[in-house]
Amino acid sequence: MPENNAQHMPGWMRMAERFGLVRGGLTVWLAGLAGLSLNLGFHALAAIALAATGFLLADTLWWKPRRDSARAAKAQKRPQGPA
Repeated sequence: MPENNAQHMPGWMRMAERFGLVRGGLTVWLAGLAGLSLNLGFHALAAIALAATGFLLADTLWWKPRRDSARAAKAQKRPQGPA
């Protein structure tokens, strides 16, 4: 979440985003929806839910840490204060 939009979010949502609870909860919910849909025979919905679950897991475990480390490296290279 961009830092400039964080000030417009409620406090509980900011804390949940910081700790990844929203992303993790959505991943678990989508995986459950995929399992239930598969069990009930809604294969198209199960495929969509599994694809969304896979995307969220990949974003959480692979892309987000890389983005965060790139942001931190860029912030370290930036000069601090007057030279």
